[in-house]
Amino acid sequence: MSEPDFKPPFNEADRPFVEKARARHRRRPPNPGVLMREEVDGLWRIEPPHRDREAWEVMVCEAFGTRSESAAWTFLDQLRGLVNNYHDGRAWRPNEFELNALLAIVHGSKPRDELQACLVAQMAATHVLTMRASSYALNEGDGGPPRVELAALTARLSRAFCDQTNTLRKLKSKGGRQHITVKYERHEHKHVHVHHEGGGAEIDTQAQGRTARGRGSGAETIEARCTPPGEPCAALPGPDPTRDRVSTTGKEGEAPLRPARLCEGVGGSDRGGER
Repeated sequence: MSEPDFKPPFNEADRPFVEKARARHRRRPPNPGVLMREEVDGLWRIEPPHRDREAWEVMVCEAFGTRSESAAWTFLDQLRGLVNNYHDGRAWRPNEFELNALLAIVHGSKPRDELQACLVAQMAATHVLTMRASSYALNEGDGGPPRVELAALTARLSRAFCDQTNTLRKLKSKGGRQHITVKYERHEHKHVHVHHEGGGAEIDTQAQGRTARGRGSGAETIEARCTPPGEPCAALPGPDPTRDRVSTTGKEGEAPLRPARLCEGVGGSDRGGER
């Protein structure tokens, strides 16, 4: 007579989440899996978990990212050396669960070639060492150097695993697509307004011409025009039309200034274009 089961029943409110997880589980690629069979001389050999050996070997090669069966069997044998042995009541045998777990880690990493498969196998070994060192560090007495040394070893192994993960990511990114990001920059042009208070003139640089506004009742708009080369520019009118015009030199009695370079010919001066 079996013992009564005191476990509570399954919560049916979680059933939708289970169905979604089951659907994702079915979409995942299958792991090849292994089976350990005892030979006549007491050794153990790796066997497929089903009768179709050829299909299993293809799946194992795909898991290690190689076409070579020799490389696939070498990787399997190296993973076999990482697992523990346990006594099943009759003899010591390698742990199939651990070997299948390591093979699943390699299969989930999806190496693309033998080089990446080597790195993934090393990552599996680093993971095994890290977990064993952590277990020994937590169960090795009540303190002292052994526990401290194992804790430091665990930290170094964890950093090594992170470095291996970054290296694998870089190796995989070399064969990926190149993404180019285009950024658009917006430039705003602002116009500057210059106000001249002394002469009562205001120059608006936003407009195409120049506006001279007097303090009197009227205002006059003067367009920016160039004079022929060699001739002086016309003087600007003052704010009062009855008074003398304002000299372009700024001083009364002096000769007008030479034409501006903008108003000169293509040469830019009287020297025939010499600069």
